[in-house]
Order: sequence, then C-alpha cells, then structure tokens
Amino acid sequence: MNPDLRRERDNASFMAEKLTNILDGGLERTRRRREIENLILNDPDFQHEDLNFLSRSQRYEIAVRKSATMVKKMRDFGIADPEEIMWFKKLHMINFVDPVGINYSMFIPTLLNQGTTAQQQKWLTPSFRLQIIGTYAQTEMGHVLCIVGVLSLWTFTWACSFPHYFTRQPRSSKNASSCPPGTWRLLALMPRQKWAMELIFEV
Repeated sequence: MNPDLRRERDNASFMAEKLTNILDGGLERTRRRREIENLILNDPDFQHEDLNFLSRSQRYEIAVRKSATMVKKMRDFGIADPEEIMWFKKLHMINFVDPVGINYSMFIPTLLNQGTTAQQQKWLTPSFRLQIIGTYAQTEMGHVLCIVGVLSLWTFTWACSFPHYFTRQPRSSKNASSCPPGTWRLLALMPRQKWAMELIFEV
C-alpha cells in the first residue's frame, strides 16, 4: 500500500471498523459480508486469470464458466438474500461481465412485473434454475435520419466455441446512401438457451 495512504488511514479521526459497520448496516452484516468474501477468496474455483493474456473468446468462456460456478456455489452456501447475492457477485465477477446478469436483473423482473400468468408459469422456474438464460435485443432506430431508406440484413455467425450471435448490418438504399445507420446491440444466445418468442406472443 502507498505509504501516504497508510499514514492517512492510521491517523483517521474516527474508528474505521465502526464506520464499516454503519455502512454495512450493522455488526452482523459486516461479519456476514466478510464471511462471504472469504468463501470466494479462499476457493480455488474463484481465482482470476490474468486478463492481459486472454483473448476475447477466452474471457467470454471463462466468464460463462465462472457464472455457472457462482450460481452453484451460492446454492451450496445458502446465499439467497438479494444483498448477499450482490456481495457475492461483486467480488466473484470482478473484471468480468456477468453473462447471466441480464437474466436475473432484467429478464426475471420483467416476467414478474409484466408477464401473464401463463408466461410466468412457463418461464419463471426454468430461468431461476438457468435451464434457460433470458436476454434481449435492443435497437435505436429513432437515431436514423431516413428510416425508410435503411435496409436491414441479419446474419447468423459463430463466435467463440458456443455462443451464437445475430448481428445486424445496416445498408443504405440507392436513394438514401447518406442515411446513417442506427445503433443496434447484439443478441447473444447462450448455451441451452431457448429464445423466448412466447414472451412476445401469447403462450
């Protein structure tokens, strides 16, 4: 640690541990958070590779593997409280994008708040168990100056060893060659994922 930083910490006018307890919500919450952190720090399955020596494909594959391990370990450790899950994920997925994050943060909440009873019965349990992994596609076609003049081309490609990507390659028609394309995101279908078209149409 930087000596200046160490000196400032040692000369603090307050008790750092007491402030930590306040920020965590109490002494017991601090103890529990540190317990969860130690579970991760002392588990060889959670050791992080040096990202400087990994390709993009390797980073993705490792992130998927770590996410699967994370879900299994949370079940084994009995971690179900939302705040505890946040602690676990924050330390576990450091330097990695969580491949199943959208499933829990967007897909499941959308099902709970906007899905019909039939949709919830069909999709909630598989998504909680990660038998399916929910995701989404997003477009910002409103940014295009000449929407009529833009043609869309969807291409199926292989990337990495298992995910499938559907990418949109915008093209301009002959009469709208100066039309800038909109911003489109990728739709990634994870392993074992079934694209939930029935969330768009009635079950």
